[in-house]
Amino acid sequence: MKLMRSVSLLSALLAIAWGWGARADVVYSTFGPGGSFDATSGWTIDLGTPGDPTASTQDVAAAFTVTGGDFLLTSFDVALYGPPAPAQDVLTFRIMSNSGPGGAPGTVLETVAATVPELGGVATGVASGSLMLLDGATYFLATDAAASTYRGFWHLSDPPTSGSAAFSFDRAATWSVETEAQPAFRINGRSTGAVPEPGGLTLGGVAALGLIAVHLRRRKAAA
Repeated sequence: MKLMRSVSLLSALLAIAWGWGARADVVYSTFGPGGSFDATSGWTIDLGTPGDPTASTQDVAAAFTVTGGDFLLTSFDVALYGPPAPAQDVLTFRIMSNSGPGGAPGTVLETVAATVPELGGVATGVASGSLMLLDGATYFLATDAAASTYRGFWHLSDPPTSGSAAFSFDRAATWSVETEAQPAFRINGRSTGAVPEPGGLTLGGVAALGLIAVHLRRRKAAA
């Protein structure tokens, strides 16, 4: 019975150690050191006239290319100008392929809503965890202003990062792709390799074995 309990405890602790080494990774980021961004400028996002399906909107899409393997999208972070407190608007984003004309945003792969913090800052969108981002592929993180309650600015990166940005003024029916200053955003994912980092696994394993040793020592002293 003592052996069975010890083995069960060891299994649980090693599972925790494995989890330590399999943390989510940053797939792509335009944030500066310490998560900095340019809070004084940004690309306009305009939802148009609520209730009027013919009103023009303004959407922004930022391109990113996956490197370092395949990843399951877990979340993204974006720097947004905030509405006055206590309002908390919601901005809908779409992860899109670059299969449109001339490499423009094409197929919608996933839609995720992010709540804009009061007075602005970094908003996080939590994904389903089922979308595979393929190594070497380029995608767009695009706003869906017509499906949102937000009107404001997507802050630019700082230091400035130049890359492909796309703009739409007709509810994402057509996009214009240009090389521009990219907005501040970060794409987070979990590697499909699911191989713990050696350092993390070693540290977790040592900690697990140490706890087992303490557990057995206490049981022996109490016997």
